[in-house]
Amino acid sequence: MGKDLACTEEYAVPAELLHLIGGFIQRRESELPILRACAAQRGYATIQRTAHNIAGNGGAYGFPQLSLVGKNLEAAAKAKDGHRVEVDLDALEHVLQRIHEHLVETGCV
Repeated sequence: MGKDLACTEEYAVPAELLHLIGGFIQRRESELPILRACAAQRGYATIQRTAHNIAGNGGAYGFPQLSLVGKNLEAAAKAKDGHRVEVDLDALEHVLQRIHEHLVETGCV
């Protein structure tokens, strides 16, 4: 395995961050119900801020697809487009689930 691909070929997880990945994914998963509640109450500023952080951290942790979903969610919240926010929250949930399953299968977490 290469220096940047500590235990997975699918995700470019920097080896020095590997011990943080489990907690990172769990925190993102725990944000989903909060983000859904914000969407129901049209709390777009909170969604935009959180999505911005997800986009930046996703890339830093080696998950470009998580970063892309975060960017899309941020844009939807900025536009105050409730339908797109819901679609992007579903996409976020799917991506997090896929990452979590992959990391468990490969023994990363």
